Amino acid sequence: MKIQLSSHDYINTHGKPPRGYGLWVFACDVYVENRGWTFVGRIGATGNFADARKQVKEHVVREAKSSIGGASIVAIETMAEQVARP
Repeated sequence: MKIQLSSHDYINTHGKPPRGYGLWVFACDVYVENRGWTFVGRIGATGNFADARKQVKEHVVREAKSSIGGASIVAIETMAEQVARP
């Protein structure tokens, strides 16, 4: 399964790459041959950006394997961050 991670929307909105600690929100889609793209949802995770994205990626891949048969591409786009202090 191919994983596409992108932060283009975040960079266009904020003018800088995502980093730091906070509540991160990601838009997640899955592609299935002959069926097209399925929007999985907007999923949030709290932590450092890299850890939050990894957590969401693992969740979406698990969901794609169990619920969406034949998924060949998982696309995850960084949408927003809300600052949250530990």
